Amino acid sequence: MNIAANIRSERKRRGWTQHELAARIGVYDCYVSRWEKGKAKPDTDSLIELRQVFGKSIDELMFGGAQAFLPYGGGSLAVA
Repeated sequence: MNIAANIRSERKRRGWTQHELAARIGVYDCYVSRWEKGKAKPDTDSLIELRQVFGKSIDELMFGGAQAFLPYGGGSLAVA
């Protein structure tokens, strides 16, 4: 899932309207609507607020689960 679907899913799971989520994180509800439609992405401050209200990591919000990022597919980098 992507961040738009994750925000929508987390909000609906809690039974909140877009307006309620917006009020909890201190933004206008039109921002939440745009995020959920994939027309915009939350800024850094909003991501931090979303992380706190949902109890999820930013990686979980962005990518749908705890992600382990390994450079170049997990292979080691050879230094000549």
